[in-house]
Amino acid sequence: MAKASRRSTSSRRGAGESPETVVPGRGTEMSEGGMLLYAGILLNPGDMLELEFSTPSHSRMKAVVRYRDGYCFGLEFIAPITA
Repeated sequence: MAKASRRSTSSRRGAGESPETVVPGRGTEMSEGGMLLYAGILLNPGDMLELEFSTPSHSRMKAVVRYRDGYCFGLEFIAPITA
């Protein structure tokens, strides 16, 4: 299980919308360079997001959306996020 967190820019954020939205998702086809993410959030290619994985260490990664088909997103990992 992965949680996706998108940080919106002020030009993309609606009135009253939080700059960070946390959405549960399901990851598949994971590799060193990226993964597929199924999540109920509207993302487009080029959008940046943060992922948190449900592991004992709660790993976090920055990623960019490279592909979209409905609510299935191809992500490229950019960098791990250190605590």
